[in-house]
Amino acid sequence: MSKIKKITCRPERLIFESPFATSRQKYLSLKVVLVRIESVNGEIGWGEVRESKTVTGETQESILSSIENFFSASLVGCDPLDFNEVHHRMNKQLIGNSAAKSAVDMAIHDLGGKISGLGVSSILGGGHKGPINSSKAVSANTTDKMVKEAIEFVKDGYKTIKIKTGVDKQSELLAIKEIRQSVGSSINIKLDANQAWTLAEARNFLSEVEKFDIEMIEQPLSADNIRGHAELRKSISIPVMLDESIHSSRDLLNVIEMNAADYVNIKLLKTGGLFPAKELASICSAAGIYCQIGSLDSSIGSAAAVNLVHSCPIFKYAEINGPSRFKNDFASGFQNISGQAVLDKNVGLGIKMTLKEEHDE
Repeated sequence: MSKIKKITCRPERLIFESPFATSRQKYLSLKVVLVRIESVNGEIGWGEVRESKTVTGETQESILSSIENFFSASLVGCDPLDFNEVHHRMNKQLIGNSAAKSAVDMAIHDLGGKISGLGVSSILGGGHKGPINSSKAVSANTTDKMVKEAIEFVKDGYKTIKIKTGVDKQSELLAIKEIRQSVGSSINIKLDANQAWTLAEARNFLSEVEKFDIEMIEQPLSADNIRGHAELRKSISIPVMLDESIHSSRDLLNVIEMNAADYVNIKLLKTGGLFPAKELASICSAAGIYCQIGSLDSSIGSAAAVNLVHSCPIFKYAEINGPSRFKNDFASGFQNISGQAVLDKNVGLGIKMTLKEEHDE
């Protein structure tokens, strides 16, 4: 039986082709941590996570510290296919720190797949199922630039576009109107406020855009305002998806109990990786709540997201298009083609590293 021999991590950066803005932040690049896990037999697994100060409170530096000073030594000798034990050991070392845990979890799943000769989707109880339809987010910007970007996405084959809101109300209202007129009725439009609004602001804004056939609004209120989201659902016709509000199974059960969401956006950096994300997806399945997988990562994290979707039918939506936004990448095997997330069928995550390893330099 193969065991974990060594865990290392390194800082990297993903560079956007063009600036990407939400209601909370404007990005020119993303700080990333890559994790490399080696077995005693020489197999290698890879994982990644981006800095997530506004989501989990973790910086690139703190993620590196968590892995190097707490997780690495504690996981040496562990069975890489015993995911429950892996998370038990990490949780014993640190409470929270879900982004750091997700990078380690991803690398261990990749390693476990290579050891067993299986794709990660099969390890998770599913199997490779081909391309996945993905949405793509229009950056918060001037009206003209938002409309232009939306049209470009549709030309690229995307059937669903998401519009970032919560920065400039009048500009966004006009952009939504003009985007709907430009792309026609066959294209799905979602909105994402990234916690920007109060309950009153959300009601006001959403009442003005209901006529444009909006598929859903994502995280309109602050993450901790579960009651407010429940009240909002009662007063608007547009379905509500929660993202930043849900990190753990406890968060999810609270949302379900309060009838605060129509959909749930699961992200690996919030949950702590594929193993706990699968648990959240199972809870959603039992409750009859469809999920979205969200990923703004290189081909490594994008591949992990595809594998999770392939293992869980409850994922109705996907937003996996990081590599199409970046000038650089760390691996091959994943592509965004005609509005779909496409992953090679292979063992582990299904990717091949293209980044030169430090010990080879």
